[in-house]
Amino acid sequence: MTKIYLQSKFIYIYSILIIISFYILNYYYPFIHDDYAYYFFFDQNSHIIRPTSIKINSFKEVLLSQWNHYHFVNGRLFCHILVQSFASLLGKSIFNLFNSLVALIFCCSFSKLITKKYISVFTCIAFPILLLGLPYPGQTLYWMTGAINYFWGATFSLVLLIHVIFYGNNIKSIHKTFLWIIISLSIGCFNESINIPIASSLCLYLLLNHKKISFHNKCIIAAYCLGCAIIIFSPGTFERLNASDNVNTTVSILPFFFQRFWNMSYFFMTHILFFILVIIVIAYWIKKRDVIYFNESLLLYTLGTGTLFLWLLNNWEERICFFYCTVLWILFFYIIYHTIDKNKIDVTYTVLFFSIIFSIYGFQQAYTSISSFNKYNNHIVSEIKASPSNCILPHYDYPKKVDSNIYLTELSPNPANYHNRVMAFFYNKNFICFLPKEIYHTIYSKQKIYVKKKLNDSISCFNINNKYILYIYNKVPQILDIEYKLKNPTYNTLSSKQIIIRKLLGTYNDSPYIIEKQKISPIIIENKKSIFFLPYNDYEYVTIK
Repeated sequence: MTKIYLQSKFIYIYSILIIISFYILNYYYPFIHDDYAYYFFFDQNSHIIRPTSIKINSFKEVLLSQWNHYHFVNGRLFCHILVQSFASLLGKSIFNLFNSLVALIFCCSFSKLITKKYISVFTCIAFPILLLGLPYPGQTLYWMTGAINYFWGATFSLVLLIHVIFYGNNIKSIHKTFLWIIISLSIGCFNESINIPIASSLCLYLLLNHKKISFHNKCIIAAYCLGCAIIIFSPGTFERLNASDNVNTTVSILPFFFQRFWNMSYFFMTHILFFILVIIVIAYWIKKRDVIYFNESLLLYTLGTGTLFLWLLNNWEERICFFYCTVLWILFFYIIYHTIDKNKIDVTYTVLFFSIIFSIYGFQQAYTSISSFNKYNNHIVSEIKASPSNCILPHYDYPKKVDSNIYLTELSPNPANYHNRVMAFFYNKNFICFLPKEIYHTIYSKQKIYVKKKLNDSISCFNINNKYILYIYNKVPQILDIEYKLKNPTYNTLSSKQIIIRKLLGTYNDSPYIIEKQKISPIIIENKKSIFFLPYNDYEYVTIK
């Protein structure tokens, strides 16, 4: 009895440490990327340009902004109401606290689905899984917009599954049913990469077991599916699909299947741990297919529908796979928990020991990365604040290019770039751009720049270290339409095998030339001229309008 009491007491203390540790990581993670955008109002022109430069000042404005967002950007209605409320009204510090509480809820839900107990040794195991075992924590756990989209969406959906599995069939109260309908509907329109697999698995379970499921659970499942439909059929979702190359309905059937199997295989080849987990789960399901319990079946259905959804979407980005990998871990530890003989093997202290070791290691890795990224970001912010209204800065290279604990801020030379624009709004600048250092130092050096080539009377062209071609334009237009033609580097250089693979992927180009078109927002210098640049190449021609 004393042993069990000490174990429980330690796990409660550990739970408090989870909140503190996660709060520290969130505290040092900066306000970046889409966080800036949701500080501002989205209007009815958001399908053209988003957002406006008008700051959100009230929750009423949040709701109106998100109504426009729902119609023109995407359908994650409830999710982005939270995002915009934290970004514009509540602030990052309040988010840090709530995100830490969500981390504890996640760990407790993880344990509940495995052991039927919220507080167990698996509550402790869940924390190092969060830090080390899930894809791209920099985009899904610490970054405010990403965390609410993926981490909160996954956690709230786990809570809903727990309610359906363990409590829903015993609830008779109409008032509680109505309350859970509202909750389920809200969670259902959170994030399509989470909601579609769960809604599909709930529908499948309802179809196979409709006589065993209570009226309360049927209402919850219907509400969740309705919330999911609100996302899927939103005008903003169709706007997003039209602007994306992930869903290509015109490709022929063979490339369609090949592309999807290729991308799925590539994900599992680069994330071999998740491939091993899939093999273990499939082997367990085959062995126990005649004796599958309710919580097992619902999670297995979710894993299956999640695999199909990602395959059809043809998008295996790491943050999209966050919930999919969470379900994999839950099923893996469920198998471990229900396979070992708990009467013969007391693994609690061993598991706690390794949980502590991996938690310390994971926290140390995350803290080192995030604190370094925080210094880097603070330096950029201080440079922006100290710059004039036309903010032109050299590109600041982050020393560590690959780090899953951070979401490296996009530093674009294009003032019209989405993230450059919202940063300019936030810091009250006319525009912000980050030029490659060669371009920046050439423009601002005191040495005379010699014209290498003159395209016409108004445009001068310079070759800079055979890395960039700099164009100085005597006019100051808002947007330049650029068309350029260059030699195709792969023309007559690919092997037969490479050609077949590219044809199957739909990326084969047998033309000797490539013609590209793009719109560039030029950078104004000295209020008289504007500049833009292209990577150095053997251009056949460059046309500027």
